[in-house]
Amino acid sequence: MANAMKQKLAAGELVLCMNLRLARTVDIAMVAKAGGYDALYVDMEHSPYSIDTAATICAAAIGVGITPLVRVPSHDGHWSSRVLDGGAQGVIVPHVNNRGEAEAVVRNCRFPPLGQRSVMGSDRRSGTARCRSGRSTSGSTRRLR
Repeated sequence: MANAMKQKLAAGELVLCMNLRLARTVDIAMVAKAGGYDALYVDMEHSPYSIDTAATICAAAIGVGITPLVRVPSHDGHWSSRVLDGGAQGVIVPHVNNRGEAEAVVRNCRFPPLGQRSVMGSDRRSGTARCRSGRSTSGSTRRLR
C-alpha cells in the first residue's frame, strides 16, 4: 500500500490533513480527496467513533489515495494495534509525556522482533507472508508441522 503522505513528507513537500470528528460515512474520503487533502485522521479521542467506523473510513481513504491516520483514545496498545489492523497507515497517540511512554507506544505498533504488536496471521504488512516452502518471508517465523 502506498502512503502518499509519507512520500510527500520525504520529498519535503507540504502535506494537508483533514481532522474528522463528526463525519461518519465513507464519502468523507472522497470529499477530502476533492478538497486537495493528502491525509485524514479519524479522531477517536474526542469523538465517539468505533473501531469499525474508523476501519471503514480508513479503507475508503486508501481506496481514493489518501493516507488514513487514527488518533486513538489512550496509550493502551490494543487501540493502536486494532486501528492498524483496520487499515490505518499511522497512529496518533495522545498525552505522550516522556521517552518511556513514547518507546512503549512504538513497541505496541511494531511487529516482533522490533516490537510487541501481535500478529493476526500471515500477511504482507506483518512481514510474515508464507511462501510454498512453509518458511516465512521475514525469515524470523516458520510454520510448525
